[in-house]
Amino acid sequence: MGTGVSLKVLDGCLVLITDSREETRLLHEQTQLAQQQMEQT
Repeated sequence: MGTGVSLKVLDGCLVLITDSREETRLLHEQTQLAQQQMEQT
């Protein structure tokens, strides 16, 4: 599964998801951004 993109069936629908490693990295970046925004306010 090193294609970068994989198909996963969720609730009977085909959903395009990124490779698990890429997905984890994106989630980590989003979490950091959210924390920074909360600190600023």
